[in-house]
Amino acid sequence: MPTSHSCASRALRLLAKRSRVAWRAHESGRVVAHCYLGLHLHLRSHAAMLGLAWRTRKVAEIAARRSSGSRWLLWATPSVARRLKTSEPRAFA
Repeated sequence: MPTSHSCASRALRLLAKRSRVAWRAHESGRVVAHCYLGLHLHLRSHAAMLGLAWRTRKVAEIAARRSSGSRWLLWATPSVARRLKTSEPRAFA
């Protein structure tokens, strides 16, 4: 028959184990969240640059960034550049 001391000891060990598991899960969550936040801010930065170029119609800047190896506008095809050149400039929002 287990004594109250051994039951308490077992309960403390179980609590300590669960605390370690919870702490590891918490830290893993922080690592994942940090990676996501970094990517989110990175993409927002690119979107802001693209939006500014679109509103001000700085086609030369878009072309320069594209030719300089910048990967943020690799999808901006020549047809997009033509549309940027021919359309009316938009006012700043």
